[in-house]
Amino acid sequence: MRKLSALTLLTAFTLLAALATPLFSGNASAAQIDLSQRDPTSLVLWETTLSNVTETLPLDSETIPLTMGLGLGLGSDLPVTLPVETGAAGTRYRLSGTFALRIELSDGRAVTGTRTFENSATALTDDAVGGSPALLSVTIPTDAGKPLSATLSASNVRIELACPTSGCDVAALRALDTFTSPALRLTVLRTSSNGAGSSAGGLNLLGAETFSFVTPCTFVLSSNSAVFRTIAASAPVTAGSVIDRTQTDFSITCGPGLAGGSTALSLRPYDGVLSEAPNVAKFSGNNSVGLIYGLTNSEIRTCYGTSRPWNTKISVGTLDVSGTNDGTLHWGLCALGPLEAGAFSTVVEIEAWVD
Repeated sequence: MRKLSALTLLTAFTLLAALATPLFSGNASAAQIDLSQRDPTSLVLWETTLSNVTETLPLDSETIPLTMGLGLGLGSDLPVTLPVETGAAGTRYRLSGTFALRIELSDGRAVTGTRTFENSATALTDDAVGGSPALLSVTIPTDAGKPLSATLSASNVRIELACPTSGCDVAALRALDTFTSPALRLTVLRTSSNGAGSSAGGLNLLGAETFSFVTPCTFVLSSNSAVFRTIAASAPVTAGSVIDRTQTDFSITCGPGLAGGSTALSLRPYDGVLSEAPNVAKFSGNNSVGLIYGLTNSEIRTCYGTSRPWNTKISVGTLDVSGTNDGTLHWGLCALGPLEAGAFSTVVEIEAWVD
């Protein structure tokens, strides 16, 4: 008696994982701010310190000013308020430290003013010189000589790039990617007898700075391939039925700084989809079977039912407090008609998104 070998169908597919945005984006020479490691309870994105800086500027004044003071400028001597708005996704500069102004007068006297801000979150330009916002102001005596020079100094300074009090808009920062802020400087403010204010000269606290926001997320699959069970080609099947199932776990990780961020996947089958059933992907060289997928097992009960669409961005939930979203992709092997014997495969590219 001769043993007969039954014809079989073996199907498999390869998975290619990709992240929709690069692991690191932005300018490599910029000050990189890792949003994934940002403390969600803090508004501070970046900071730097200065131990002690000073600058003496000559003054040329035809009239003796009534009031002088220290102001802040961003990219110019035009006075700005503290915190200093950068104009980029709601970010602003905050300051703490000790600031001083000394005015040398032509009669040999000097007028000085000093102010210390202990907390950058509450530091304000709540003084004024000629209507311009100021860190501090000094009054020039009416019997004084003309001012000859101004010495500006700052010590134990902390400069912070921070979010507004309403909180950090992480999505806006990621979309911003990179921005350059003009130099932040101290300026000399003065008023004259007519009350008009003006500013001149200054001391840079921070040069023009480029900031780059990076989001080093990872996208990992439990396996880069999947194999359905071997099925006898002669097995009775019903067209449109799911004849086997398998699954692949995935993990999207971005860190606690992006907790709550929306995640999505987009799946692209290399061999295309059925024109009459776009939720069913093709296997190369075999028209008797197709591939469907879902986020739950119940979504792949039938081939033409509730399976998920291909080539479409679908939501897969949000990142938890640790900045991670774990899930499962459920795969179904569809019988499209009488089974063809052989070994067949296809490739599915999976792209992950974090918004």
